[in-house]
Amino acid sequence: MSTDEISTPDYLYHYTSIEALSLILKTKKIKLKRLDKVNDPTEELSRDGKYGKYLFVTCWTSQSSEMLPFWYMYGNNSRGIRIGLPINFIKSYKVREQFPETGGSVSYGNLFDSILPEEKLFTSDHLVANYNAMSNKFFPMEYTDDLKLLTPPILNQNDDGGLTVALGALGRHKPTIWSIEQEWRFKLIIYPLGIKQIDPMNTLPMRRALEEEKELVFEEYFLEISDEAYSKMEVRLGPLCAESDEIMVEALIQKI
Repeated sequence: MSTDEISTPDYLYHYTSIEALSLILKTKKIKLKRLDKVNDPTEELSRDGKYGKYLFVTCWTSQSSEMLPFWYMYGNNSRGIRIGLPINFIKSYKVREQFPETGGSVSYGNLFDSILPEEKLFTSDHLVANYNAMSNKFFPMEYTDDLKLLTPPILNQNDDGGLTVALGALGRHKPTIWSIEQEWRFKLIIYPLGIKQIDPMNTLPMRRALEEEKELVFEEYFLEISDEAYSKMEVRLGPLCAESDEIMVEALIQKI
């Protein structure tokens, strides 16, 4: 089944530990992990090398019925919890368009919806490329055994000789063995470049940073849950949770 044939669910679900739940409830944030740290280590592979450390993802399932394998794989051996949230629960901010200019300056345009507050759009050490809330949303994973899709080209050259960087091609496909997960994913592309290193007319700095395997200064990234979605959060206990686990979760929810 192609992604075009998949209907958009009302809710997405995430299996995790009680400890992780406590942080989510306290901070109203969801953690995104590097693509090279997910359950399938081959996901970071491309035709041109390994670039998973520049993509950050949070992985959910559209499977509304509980799945025993998920509890054991992701739900702390069935003593964790399952979170349910309305799809596209990431908080958005009204910010002004920012256009990095040669030399590190920024010009501003119209207001638009961003998944990041204005102060985080351009920093001294990294750039989140896909910050537009209208275009960057949860998407269903596509399952295939086509190696061309599983290891896509990242560093390309246009017909006119220009260089392009296509990190967005990573993190969209998994082998069919994973299809039981019915995974939906939110993805950030983060370049290890500060505002003074960005040139909108030249992709060479981005390409060079990838070829040199330049490191980001962090391995996790956090995005805020919208207040509306947070108020509609569902929490279900794992099948092997003890009474003490239930008391702990109830206390966390009541406290927050």
